[in-house]
Amino acid sequence: MRIAVLVNGVYPNILPRHLLMECHDRRQATFAGCDLYYQMWDTKENRHIIKKSGFPLSDNIVWTVQPNILYKPYDLAIADDTLPENFKNKYLSQVNDKSSSMLEYHKQTYDNRTAQHLGFQNLWQYLTEDYDYYFRTRWDTWFSKKFDLKKALDLVDQGVVGYGVNLEGDSMYNGQVGIWRNRYDRTRRMREITRDFIESGDHTIIKEEREGQRYNNFLSDFCIGFKQGDYMGNAHNLSDEKKLYPAEWGWHQLMTGKRKHINVNGLAAIMRIVDPSLHTFQNIVKQ
Repeated sequence: MRIAVLVNGVYPNILPRHLLMECHDRRQATFAGCDLYYQMWDTKENRHIIKKSGFPLSDNIVWTVQPNILYKPYDLAIADDTLPENFKNKYLSQVNDKSSSMLEYHKQTYDNRTAQHLGFQNLWQYLTEDYDYYFRTRWDTWFSKKFDLKKALDLVDQGVVGYGVNLEGDSMYNGQVGIWRNRYDRTRRMREITRDFIESGDHTIIKEEREGQRYNNFLSDFCIGFKQGDYMGNAHNLSDEKKLYPAEWGWHQLMTGKRKHINVNGLAAIMRIVDPSLHTFQNIVKQ
């Protein structure tokens, strides 16, 4: 049995460099014995981040030039009635804010949300061997030490599997952060709760719509488990045709044309939502 792990995208510049290595070490432990492949957009900043982090496999990274995305993926998703109402309303309120800071925020946050899919295809095309199972993940994904690879493979046999953290309504934090009045203290406590949840190994397998849980046309993307035939290799074509959806909706569009999908709440997060440090908090607020 052969397993490939595809790590793509970027390591966010708002995060401390040394935490890239924490993500790397956990990924190596989670997928011990698997073949790992890496892609990153070739920019001066990204090469600097890799160098300063101490990442030991820099020679193995497939460096590619990030293409210009010539349409607004979220506008497409709204026009096609793909986004849930609450996300749509949040997006539109930010689009209508004409302040220069919001325009820059909007560009950074939303306009490039299909770059992850295009980088993944760049790495996919680089592969010269076939594998029985594949996992796509991010540079900043933080895996639980209780992530069970055998159970993950069993799930992939049932369908395409996406891992994430469900924060709908902040129900995870109810009754646990109210004593903290300072904004950073509250955020720090929320990050600690999320980290503890991931590390505990507790998780929920979601196979259908349920109240408070997103599912339909949404594939969680901190880590995605799939088989070779699940990915049609069409991210670039859809982008060129201005038909590729952003973020989790785009992953659903690319990966679930043949088999059902399963979302797992737990076992993997991204560093931004589990790092309780003041450094990360200040950088997020600043950006």
